[in-house]
Amino acid sequence: MDITSETFLSRQKRTSDYLLEEGISAAVLKDFEGSRNSSIRYLTGHPQDALLFIFSDGRTILVPWDMLLAEKNAYCGQIIPYTDYNRNFIKAAAAVASEKLSGRLLPQEKRKVNEDSRLKLEFSSSSAWLEILSLKNEISGFDIICREKGIDGFLDSCRMIKDSVEIQIYREASAVTDKIIDKLEQYIRKNISAAGKIIRETDIAFYIEKLAREEGCEGTGFETLAASSERSWAIHPWPAFSSGAVHAEGLTIIDFGIRHKGYTTDVTMTIAGKNLTEKQKEMISLVEKASFTAEKSLKPGISASSPAEDINLLFKNAGYTMPHSLGHGIGLDVHEAPLLKAPSGSPETLKEGMVITLEPGLYDMDEGGVRLENDFLITKEGCEKLTSSRIVFL
Repeated sequence: MDITSETFLSRQKRTSDYLLEEGISAAVLKDFEGSRNSSIRYLTGHPQDALLFIFSDGRTILVPWDMLLAEKNAYCGQIIPYTDYNRNFIKAAAAVASEKLSGRLLPQEKRKVNEDSRLKLEFSSSSAWLEILSLKNEISGFDIICREKGIDGFLDSCRMIKDSVEIQIYREASAVTDKIIDKLEQYIRKNISAAGKIIRETDIAFYIEKLAREEGCEGTGFETLAASSERSWAIHPWPAFSSGAVHAEGLTIIDFGIRHKGYTTDVTMTIAGKNLTEKQKEMISLVEKASFTAEKSLKPGISASSPAEDINLLFKNAGYTMPHSLGHGIGLDVHEAPLLKAPSGSPETLKEGMVITLEPGLYDMDEGGVRLENDFLITKEGCEKLTSSRIVFL
């Protein structure tokens, strides 16, 4: 199932209505290397490298780096090549603001603006301070604003709840992810036991990428983490994968996701080798118990931090500490709201339509690490487990 033009136009209207209510004349979103913003894809379907101007009167203007890509993918009122502004963000913002905004407001917006006497042009909270200063110098007749909980917070809240099309995309993506998990387990079992055969972390990472592409996906959702028993003690090993061998003993962690129609899954499987120590067995047992316990607690209406509180207590009572959050939202980005962390996680309650991960994990410099991560859809009654990652015992 693909997202239709009607969905994109509905998202744009909802955003315009928000701007009108806030008394903001227009918002400017930027998605380029070094300043990524997936909300442009959420609002228009254009995958990357563009500016988006969205106005409180409903108009939208996309300024893409690749005009042909935008003409093929984007649903937007007007598309202007970035080359028209010498591919300069400040010039583009100043030109569009002066040409498309001044004196062309709807009657009800005029009333709102007159109360404040000046037009307001909002930029993302991720904008650099020097960039904002340049915008203030270049754009006259407008108040340049940049709020921590402004347009970004609004779009984050919209993206947090998936609609029916997004949910279907996640079911499709999860089915592909499960297929890769099964093939990956078979690949490791077959090759790690073969006489004279060496599997390297690079083999695992490239194999996942190959399978994802063969399934018609856009690729992996983020750089795959493949850490053999010598490196699995790190939450996110550096580098993400190396030329090091994967051994038939110890604990190996594989953390990956596939990107399907823009949306990424996020799963982690642990390969539990032969001759495990008693502590490694204990860590595995606790992580499996934590995964089961947290899954059973998921339902709409509970605090996003409450499952993490329960799992932290479970680990604490056994003498362990989990050094990261229990989980997080996923979508067009691999890390989205809400954050399932205690005591300082997201203030939101879980709501029907959220897609989140649960990833309990324990790590020890000598014993290695074990993590188990799956994706879940919050439903009216509780949750739907979307993926089937697991701990694989050799």
